[in-house]
Amino acid sequence: MKKILISALAATLFFTLTGCQEEIFHEIRDEIELEDSTIGGDINSIVRYGDYLVLENGDIYYKNSTANYYGAWSKDVNSPNDYTYKVAADENYLYALGADFEEDTDEGENVIGKKTLYCKNSISGAWTTVCTIASSTSATLFCTNTPQPANRKAYIRIGSSVYALSGTTTTAETSNGAGSSTLGCAFLAGTVYFVNYLATGSNETASTEATYIYYVSGDNLYYRSSSSSDWSSGYDLNCDTVKSLSYTSDYFVLGTTSGLLVAPHTSAGIPSGASTDDFANVSSTLSSYYIVDSVLAVNPSLSLSDNAVYGSATYSGSSSSTSAVFDNIGLWAYYASRGKWNRE
Repeated sequence: MKKILISALAATLFFTLTGCQEEIFHEIRDEIELEDSTIGGDINSIVRYGDYLVLENGDIYYKNSTANYYGAWSKDVNSPNDYTYKVAADENYLYALGADFEEDTDEGENVIGKKTLYCKNSISGAWTTVCTIASSTSATLFCTNTPQPANRKAYIRIGSSVYALSGTTTTAETSNGAGSSTLGCAFLAGTVYFVNYLATGSNETASTEATYIYYVSGDNLYYRSSSSSDWSSGYDLNCDTVKSLSYTSDYFVLGTTSGLLVAPHTSAGIPSGASTDDFANVSSTLSSYYIVDSVLAVNPSLSLSDNAVYGSATYSGSSSSTSAVFDNIGLWAYYASRGKWNRE
């Protein structure tokens, strides 16, 4: 009887340890030697401007959108002196929203003070002040971020009012859902639709107009076509809160409060499955330990695996309580030629 029990126990241990080893080896296979981080810090937006990609992390960085390799980002030497926390772009102008910090003597900490909106009309040009915003007034900057420059539109919400941007000109916008809670927008068939959510996008490509636009509320993905009178019922992605969305020919790329995820869609662009982290080595890089505030797949006409994809990582709380690593805060990239995620 003892021999039987011992044999059974040995078999159980063998399969348990084998299973553990398979998981460990899977993680080891997914790991690569990490590049030094050149774009660190919190990144809230990655936008298309002309032939460039532009992001902010307090300063402003840019690269040519076709430079699909590590080390191609350049710092904007003309970055505004205050802390830039959002960028946006239209067909002709790049916009940056920055803030000063003021000391709260009662709390003994720094808080956001006066905010300033800037613009410029070339990647190497100087910034011009569009307007200043009092510290007591909220402000958020957003844009359609389309592959086609002609469809790129930029907006700012100051307090409860939305304004369309055109260089230093601001025009009040109240149509198609623009209002006191607007956070994002998407372009479809000549119209900009406004939503109260950060994660927005479309299936537009560099050569084809969008047939669907999207937004995500929590983990429910909504979509509409040019022939729709309203948004669809939400499609459950079965994940934590989605903060950003980008489109490839076979998957949505999702920045969430629990890492970077992908979710399939049909060839027409309709969501067709729940989210997963089963893409390259994302489960061991932009994992559930991290918040992914922004994502961008550069070429929506290409498949996910053939694309260049960017995602930003941060986390809340202490690293000891989350297993996150401070050095991993910042920009990450997947390049088809490399086939893996790595730090930028």
